[in-house]
Amino acid sequence: MLLRDRVRSHCIDIIEEAVSGEKAGAAFLIIASDKTFAQDVALEFARLVNCEQRARVSCGGCAWCRGVDSPGHPDCIVLGGEEENASIKINEVRYLIEKVTLRPFEARFKVGLIYAADRLTEEGSNSFLKILEEPPSNTFFILTTIFPDKMLGTVRSRCKEIWLDKGDAFGDLRVLDETALDIVTGRSRILDDISRDELYRMLGSILGYLRDMAVAKSATGETIAETVDIFLNASRMSELKKAGRTISFASLIRKIEYVEETMCQLRESHLNVRLAVHSLYHNGIVPLHRGGL
Repeated sequence: MLLRDRVRSHCIDIIEEAVSGEKAGAAFLIIASDKTFAQDVALEFARLVNCEQRARVSCGGCAWCRGVDSPGHPDCIVLGGEEENASIKINEVRYLIEKVTLRPFEARFKVGLIYAADRLTEEGSNSFLKILEEPPSNTFFILTTIFPDKMLGTVRSRCKEIWLDKGDAFGDLRVLDETALDIVTGRSRILDDISRDELYRMLGSILGYLRDMAVAKSATGETIAETVDIFLNASRMSELKKAGRTISFASLIRKIEYVEETMCQLRESHLNVRLAVHSLYHNGIVPLHRGGL
């Protein structure tokens, strides 16, 4: 399959899951070693969200697709696409927040595009974090970066990361994500020879699953239908709820905090990977044996 077809196919899979129930409120971080490639994928992602053809390939000719390709559409707000190395300041982020919190002008969903999200200032990142914590429905945030380590960790942790490889886009993303699910549900273990990059990415997936379990645990039967739109992995909830039956909410929060801390140490220090894996098992963050958490 051609690279562009693989990209489109995976974007569609993500979008279809995110918009189930006619709501979104989702944030995605596209990470690549090539800036132009990451931005091209983000643009295609943005086109597919509202393309009038509702197909697995954006048409490029409808009002939405043309609006995305020619910045200025009221429902597609773009930051970071102007000056090459300019910081993305808090006033620009506030402008984005103001626009996405308005009802869509004519499209089905609002889209906030932030190119080179690593250029967000600290104040801009903290301002953006607030809307990520309580994202408006019917909104997609699509961020790109080639320097993910320069981003505020709490912003990254609230985005679903999509790592690209120019030679094989998404080639191992699903494998890592499936393995993370198997680990959380007790069907598998983290391999001792995992690389630093693979462990970081896998922990990101594990973090998303643990958060979904915590949300499901805290929601009552009457409110679960109202909160389903905030699950990162809505299609996996039956497995995650089953795995979480024997674990308390407080324990889930402890696991989430420990995974976040481990990811931070992997990103900002020379933490030994094998030691990190051992600590995850020793502290009961992920199951040592088959059978779940």
